Amino acid sequence: MEGRVRRRSYKPGWRRLSFRVALGSGVAESGYLATRDLDATAQTVQQVWDNREQALATLESGGIGGACVLTVGSAACMVLTRECRELMREWVGPLHEALHRPLGLAEQTDPRRYLHIPKNGVAWEAYALPEET
Repeated sequence: MEGRVRRRSYKPGWRRLSFRVALGSGVAESGYLATRDLDATAQTVQQVWDNREQALATLESGGIGGACVLTVGSAACMVLTRECRELMREWVGPLHEALHRPLGLAEQTDPRRYLHIPKNGVAWEAYALPEET
């Protein structure tokens, strides 16, 4: 295959299909709800258009709240997953780069699918090659 292959192409088919079905269902449901009662939809849009300042104030406060939640959640995620990221960067990534060609795997394959290196490294020491004398 020529060119770059996206990482999501290596995800199982059921995960890609479930995402597409959920996205398509959401779009279809939004379209259905918007066109179910066209007079009510047009009236709601007209009310929002007439009261633009109130709608913008509501969106502004909601946007600030959403940004705060996103910031706190991102910071918590960064703190909680730091050890895993360091393990991936120091051990799993370089090991994947060295092994993907001999194993016949694509470079975009997620190394967590076939490599497992525990944080304490006990299993890694058990599989180390003996020293040559």
